[in-house]
Amino acid sequence: MDKMEGSFAVEDMQNVQINIGEIVKEVEEWDQPMGPFPYPSIATLRDWDFKLINRYRVFYSPICDRCTLCTYGPCDLTGDKRGACGIDQAAQQGRIVLLAVLMGCTAHCAHGRHLYHWCLDKFGDLPFKMGDEILVDAPLTRTIAGIKPKTIKDFGPVLNYVEEQVAQLLACTHTGQEGNYRDFESKALHGGMLDSLGKEVSDLIQIVAYDMPRGDEDAPLVECGMGTLDKSKAILITYGHNLAGSAEAMFYTEDNNLWDKVDIGGVCCTAIDNTRICEGLGHPDKEFNDKYRMIGTKAKIAGAIGWWRKMVRGDCMDCIMVDEQCVWTDAIVDAEKYKIPLIATNEKIMLGLPDRTNDPVDEIVDDLVNFRMPGVVVLDPVKAGEVGVKTAIAVKPKRAEIREADPFLSDEEFKKYAESCTYCHSCQFVCPPHIKIGDVVQEAAKGNYEPLSSTYEICVGCRRCEQVCPQDIPILSLYAYANKEYIRNQKFKMRAGRGPVKDTEIRRVGAPLVLGTIPGV
Repeated sequence: MDKMEGSFAVEDMQNVQINIGEIVKEVEEWDQPMGPFPYPSIATLRDWDFKLINRYRVFYSPICDRCTLCTYGPCDLTGDKRGACGIDQAAQQGRIVLLAVLMGCTAHCAHGRHLYHWCLDKFGDLPFKMGDEILVDAPLTRTIAGIKPKTIKDFGPVLNYVEEQVAQLLACTHTGQEGNYRDFESKALHGGMLDSLGKEVSDLIQIVAYDMPRGDEDAPLVECGMGTLDKSKAILITYGHNLAGSAEAMFYTEDNNLWDKVDIGGVCCTAIDNTRICEGLGHPDKEFNDKYRMIGTKAKIAGAIGWWRKMVRGDCMDCIMVDEQCVWTDAIVDAEKYKIPLIATNEKIMLGLPDRTNDPVDEIVDDLVNFRMPGVVVLDPVKAGEVGVKTAIAVKPKRAEIREADPFLSDEEFKKYAESCTYCHSCQFVCPPHIKIGDVVQEAAKGNYEPLSSTYEICVGCRRCEQVCPQDIPILSLYAYANKEYIRNQKFKMRAGRGPVKDTEIRRVGAPLVLGTIPGV
């Protein structure tokens, strides 16, 4: 078959078959040359990793001396022993490190992938613009992938790369694969790089799609704490890291003029992201921009993950929406106990609940409000937002009727639990911030609640103390009892999400950094 190349006309041609291969767009030139290794693989930076590992020797403090990761095990790896597959203790610990890194990496990358698809479906392929004052708008993407993104779709190949590398790294942990601790550590460093890249992609996508601040060095102080929530209204708590569902709850509330009936507060990263929506340069969709401009100022930051159980036991919510990451896995247990309907909005956290995504909104709300089920899965963010708001408003009076009069311990219960402490110190040994819990409870038994108040903010709410207590003392409930008014009225301020650092800010501190005139540098 004859082939023609270049420009030509086809009007007078007959019986012609035209095959068009890949269409390559003209690439915009950068002011910087391409690096030698765009999209590096596992082995690309291995030599450099080994230099670091050999200089800064790895120290392992094994949690366990056995390997139970295959059917040949469990294998004893103490001393110089090797497992059935030949692995030694050092390599096994490196293997566990790599697995832990990959857990975080996949969580953040999968978050980005979900946002990528959702934002393209909702907004289309928006231009990627971070403003004129941010010179390097996607530093990790540029450095690692060697691309300069122009639209949201340009992040697709970056996510493909991360996902492919994660699959290769996870394969290295299988029985009969990698067996050297230094190579496991090198692979963990590669996984850490991918993790940072995935987090950058996730945040950049939501910054553009939801018009969040870009380099706002004067970002306002935002009130935080359970005291920011208006208890006269229904309270919807959105909990996790993915703002898709919580943003839709805010949009539904705005569209239906319901802010006088419901407060929307967030826990963990979703809380901060809610307060950033539509506060940036202006959304490309003018209708969307006009309708929801500065809607982020109406969201509340209820607290951090460490406060979750304190919030539940403090009776500070009427309905919960969870999405993904940093959600306590027993959230449904606490919610059911205190008659708080829970809506799971993401496939990564479904908690054994029935999937009601395809059911009518009013039927779902009716089942939740009448406590026929403790919670549901609704994977459509728009529907989940509507269900969350409607449920919170409708269930508030019913919760007041059906629950116990006071969610806190009674005076008698508090005294009984405090006096049952045997001062064994089991709780103190496992407490991450090393609170002397035995002393605190002993003082409470004497009627002195001050230690429970002064250590309340130090407690991270992990409940490890309750897990090891031989007397089954509900220590977090003791904290809640002694701090009930503080829990309900707690307020403080934090800086709202400001977005990337501006180039002008970097230049402003450049000289002092180089000259060492900034204190502490």
